[in-house]
Amino acid sequence: MKKIKAVRQQIFYMKDFLLTCNKHSVHFWDLAGPRRYLLTEKHVYSLADFVEIAQGKMQTFLQSIAEKLIIHIKGCDLCLAKGFICEFCDNQ
Repeated sequence: MKKIKAVRQQIFYMKDFLLTCNKHSVHFWDLAGPRRYLLTEKHVYSLADFVEIAQGKMQTFLQSIAEKLIIHIKGCDLCLAKGFICEFCDNQ
């Protein structure tokens, strides 16, 4: 559960970059399908989410979302210019 919480927090911070980006190479809202709360809220879970956590599917799903966001942010000049210190890990 700690890893899932960490990835949710990472996604939560990265969403700020994409919501203000003019070059959405990633269609942000489509990443989670009908479960948009996974992208915008750090602490909201459905019962189905807890079932997926127990089955080991949720971590894989969230990591795939985070990887897509990271690829966009690292490859987008606009997103790179918005921040110089990672709010998640305090790294430059």
